[in-house]
Amino acid sequence: MGRPGRQAGGACLMSHRGRFPSAAVGEHWCSTADRRTVFRGPVLAKFEVTMTEPVTSGEPQRILHAIAPNAMGGAERVVHDSAVGQQDRGQSVGVLALLDPDGPDPWLVTALRSRRISTYTCRATLRGYFTEIKAIRHWVRQMRPDVVHCHAYRADVLGRLALKGLPPAMVATAHGFTGGGLKNRCYEWLDRRTLRRFDSVIAVSAQLESRLRRSGVSGERVRLVQNAFLPLPLVSRAEARAKLGLEQAGAAVGWIGRVEPEKGPDLFVQALSRLQQRGVQAAVIGDGRERGSVELAVRELGLEDRVRMTGAIPNAGELLSAFDVVVLSSRTEGLPISLLEAMSAAIPVVATAVGDVPAATANGKFVQLVPSEDPGALAAAIDRTLADGARAVAVARQASDWVRAQFGSEAWLDRIDETYRWAMRQRARR
Repeated sequence: MGRPGRQAGGACLMSHRGRFPSAAVGEHWCSTADRRTVFRGPVLAKFEVTMTEPVTSGEPQRILHAIAPNAMGGAERVVHDSAVGQQDRGQSVGVLALLDPDGPDPWLVTALRSRRISTYTCRATLRGYFTEIKAIRHWVRQMRPDVVHCHAYRADVLGRLALKGLPPAMVATAHGFTGGGLKNRCYEWLDRRTLRRFDSVIAVSAQLESRLRRSGVSGERVRLVQNAFLPLPLVSRAEARAKLGLEQAGAAVGWIGRVEPEKGPDLFVQALSRLQQRGVQAAVIGDGRERGSVELAVRELGLEDRVRMTGAIPNAGELLSAFDVVVLSSRTEGLPISLLEAMSAAIPVVATAVGDVPAATANGKFVQLVPSEDPGALAAAIDRTLADGARAVAVARQASDWVRAQFGSEAWLDRIDETYRWAMRQRARR
């Protein structure tokens, strides 16, 4: 059993590990400051909790976010940016991450710890849902939040079960429904049914808002809160290209996202093979289930010498300066943060007209919009943007000013807080 240790600045680092046989009775020690408690109960999977807890500000509103994070993605950025912004406002914030049994901590966990945000992790064996429910209930009882804010279907479903009979208001953010295979569609169907029982549900796009209403989430509980972003500092063009393995000379096109079917990385690679402008190099930044098939497509199309598959890179937005054009080739979207980051960085963008992408770009005033599922149209738009040169850069600078005014973090955090207050009022009436 781990023992509490001290970090600089008065924070207390506690690591708790235990292995319990199936249906055995286990003990889990929790220590905060000088108080130590223990709870006993059946544990059906390996259970690991790590907490980093800074000194709180005394702000009465306490928020616990819950998510099963991927390596890197839009939902993870939303959780990170909202937690950072809320803590900077003096609110007491914690984040519970439901993790796979093995492997390193994902970007979200390490990034939150670097900002001294209370971070709780639960590592359960495959389908150790009972353990994850116990972990959520435990940290809710320890932290006593006013609001538990869940993100994506695993946290939504398990969080709703865990909070039964507990007082916090329940809020969820619907980041998007991607469809795909039968298993994923079943998970998303269950998620939409579960969201009916939350006090409030945030939709990140108008399309998602409409879909949630059609799914039976009562209209008054659905709140449209479009994503915002915290601008990342850009490294120099030369440094960014060196980190990505790109040549310093010549045009470069970038793609950032999860390498999953809904994000269309295959469409991006097909578009690269159809470019009229020769010698254009590219980087695909991200990871996911489709990486192997995308790498195979790169080889089959003879693009190995021009395309770099970098894998996931933390804070990839800092490397946007490497590119002359950024491409979003998604088949479906809510409101992608990678789009907002690219526009904020004043990089010309080519994007598919899906989700709230048209609305976020003033219906194509600031980016080149093309239909989804059309690599030929993507290639033509990339060629036009590269050929436009100075004009494309001038439009991108206008886009930077516009997106910073429209999607700044302060107004976004205000809307989230308003949603919390509404959910708390709803909870108090029950």
